[in-house]
Amino acid sequence: MQLFWQVVVWLCIGALFYTYLGYPALMYVLAQLRAIYKRRFHQRPFRDESAREDWPLITLLIPAYNEQKVIRQKIENTFDLDYPADRLKIVVVSDGSTDQTNAMLVSYGRQEIEFIPRSPRRGKTNVLNEVIPQLTGDLIVLSDASGLLKVDALKKLVRHFDDPRVGCVSGVYMFGDADESLRSLTEKVYWRYETFLKKQESGVHSAIGAHGALYGFRRRLFEKFHADTINDDFILPMQIIRNGYRVIYEPEAAVYEIASTNLKGEFNRRIRINVGNYQQTFMLRSLLNPLRGRVALQFFSHKVLRTISPFFILLLPLACSFAQAPIYTYLLWLQVGFYLIGLLGFLQEFVGLRLSYLYLPFYFLMGNVSAVYGFTRFVMRKQSVLWKKI
Repeated sequence: MQLFWQVVVWLCIGALFYTYLGYPALMYVLAQLRAIYKRRFHQRPFRDESAREDWPLITLLIPAYNEQKVIRQKIENTFDLDYPADRLKIVVVSDGSTDQTNAMLVSYGRQEIEFIPRSPRRGKTNVLNEVIPQLTGDLIVLSDASGLLKVDALKKLVRHFDDPRVGCVSGVYMFGDADESLRSLTEKVYWRYETFLKKQESGVHSAIGAHGALYGFRRRLFEKFHADTINDDFILPMQIIRNGYRVIYEPEAAVYEIASTNLKGEFNRRIRINVGNYQQTFMLRSLLNPLRGRVALQFFSHKVLRTISPFFILLLPLACSFAQAPIYTYLLWLQVGFYLIGLLGFLQEFVGLRLSYLYLPFYFLMGNVSAVYGFTRFVMRKQSVLWKKI
């Protein structure tokens, strides 16, 4: 029996090591090899933007709910984008807003933006299901109301669609005038990690999912979501991959957002995302077919293993306690120490300390605790498709 628990210990350690370190390293090596191959045989340079005249028609779709604090800044930011005005259509859909969002949007002329008010509120995925089939244009670009696009973001996205194999392109999520709280600083570390990973995945085949703050896709590839879909920015790109197209990650197409500084709001956001992670694993399970090759490897490694990693974390101390050997006792105490550091990272929120080496373990543990909460909500079907702002 001890041998069984010893095997479980090393399986858990191996799974966690591969998920968070081994897989990114593998993607980096494969991306570098593919880049060398492309440079030698299939390099496809981008066209000169300054001389290009055949820019595709883009519909920039901005879903909004109670965005009075940011909606004017968002619209003005959109007007300032470096993209031919006659090839860009701006559509803002207000999904049951009860603040001043609608009044602010009405103040713009219809030639500037197309404003679609909807009531009652039904959620973002329902907005996309109803509105996108009515839109025109070659490409649809989705952007959050709170995200401010870099002036050349659309051009950086569009250039990839010259390749007929590309069906979706994601921009990169960056922080704008975020505060310097430990939460913000730690979240920046997390997003640097995610940005690195998505860039390498894109180099191998496809980025797994997109950033909801900015991503574009070919309008003809849109498939309606199931009514209770939560993570549209993952499901839609993965549906496009399932249909044989690539999803590219473009680090130069930047969208800036202010980092969340509310711990309760951040925890609830992560719970919601994790409910969506379990949901999308079930919805997209056909992509795990080994015959899918690189796509199956990327989906399984990035999303499936990441989603179930909290259960490896929970199982590991139990396995160590039953393995009954000095090395496993040592590993058990290491875990206890890590959890205590995470607890101290949480407690320093209330005493004004700013020790990042305490907060990083807490941030990691918070993500995994939220995944456990997300699993219970997924199983009990208690997660609403409506996002509640906090």
